Amino acid sequence: MSSALSIELMTPGALEAEAGQAKLVQGPRGEPGPAYVPSVANGVLSWTNDAGLENPEPADISGPAGPKGDTGAQGPKGETGADGGYYAPSLDGEGNLSWTPSKSGMAAVSGANIRGPKGADGAPGPQGPAGPKGETGSGLEILGRFDSLAELKAAVTGPALGDNYYVGVSAPYNIYTWAESEGEAQWIDGGKLQGAPGAAGADGGYYTPGVDAEGNLSWAASAAGMPAVPGANIRGPQGPAGANGAPGADGAPGSDGAPGEDGGYYTPALDAEGNLSWTASKSGMAAAAGANIKGPKGDKGDAGEPGAAGPAGVSATINGVNALTLAAGENVEIEQTGSTVTISAQGGGSPLYVTVTGTDPSFSADFSCAEIYAAYQAGRPVYAVWDGMLLTPLQIEAELAWFTYSASNSYGEVMLQAEGAMQYVFAGSGSLEAKDIGFVSTSEHITATNLQDAFEQLLEALGM
Repeated sequence: MSSALSIELMTPGALEAEAGQAKLVQGPRGEPGPAYVPSVANGVLSWTNDAGLENPEPADISGPAGPKGDTGAQGPKGETGADGGYYAPSLDGEGNLSWTPSKSGMAAVSGANIRGPKGADGAPGPQGPAGPKGETGSGLEILGRFDSLAELKAAVTGPALGDNYYVGVSAPYNIYTWAESEGEAQWIDGGKLQGAPGAAGADGGYYTPGVDAEGNLSWAASAAGMPAVPGANIRGPQGPAGANGAPGADGAPGSDGAPGEDGGYYTPALDAEGNLSWTASKSGMAAAAGANIKGPKGDKGDAGEPGAAGPAGVSATINGVNALTLAAGENVEIEQTGSTVTISAQGGGSPLYVTVTGTDPSFSADFSCAEIYAAYQAGRPVYAVWDGMLLTPLQIEAELAWFTYSASNSYGEVMLQAEGAMQYVFAGSGSLEAKDIGFVSTSEHITATNLQDAFEQLLEALGM
């Protein structure tokens, strides 16, 4: 007889049942089966297991694309790039142009000599009208001659006001007069005693600079046949672009930072007198020294035809009894008509000495442009005193007073400029050495140990 056994598992792990004489007891738990672990990447479902079994095929479970999210906020603006560098031009007294970079690592720019060649002889000028009759002369007594001013000072230790002496090795000699200047008696150089100068020769040629929008500097000769002067680019390199701004969250990336500011440049200007100046394109750039680049004056022209005879004057004698005594501030005026030489004293008041003090870039003067111009219009001698130098006037106008000095290889210049109620004072001085003189022609460069050697090499290189 058979019997059926039906078992219902109500509580796993506690299986126990009886059927007649038999007892069913649950055995121990078996080993766990393999575990499959799902993962999703880019919308694709894949499986891995820990038993090394074959995994189900991956399946794409991504749904349809959702609507586009809102644009994220724009990232912050990148930092401005560093300024680009620039080149500062410099021109020495011999016409040598050089360029100094404002930052290390900038490429060197070749210099050049931009002074024009010597001009041709000028044609004789027209004879001017006869001047007004001068005051009656009283004669000019020359008491002696010495080879130099030092010998004069050593030999004549107690001169009287109005004493005159020749100074020089050969004629025409300079006339030195013992006279008062600024309340102090001293030897005053009255110049050479000789005939009136001939007409001035024509000016030498010059070069006019030009700078295009790309910063390329070029030089245009004023006359045919002048040697070409190489140009150069004087614009500094462009600064690096600023870094990109950080992208906004879930939005479009921020815009690029603004590019770095362009380096500045200098715009040259040349006036009718050959004075080269430089104007910076940006405030804060170093000041560039100007210079006169006009070529040397041509040789003296032939003497013009004698003009009409002026009114008869009283003749003066030299070393005669009619001595010409100069008061303080008076000058000797010499006029020749035919074979007659008239010497007279012309008053103009005492000389005006403009004293310049201070250091770069702050200079000051004890007279204004208006005062200097008024003294100049009145016929007074005008000089500037600065840095131990006595400078002579080069250009005197109502709002501009320009003085220069040059002796041996030293030079100096002072300029006063008025702009409305403001007055600016500029000054500069220095000396020229062999290292300051350079001439570049293709790959050749002049080197010299002294000024004379450098000048000779430069003339040879120019074919002069």
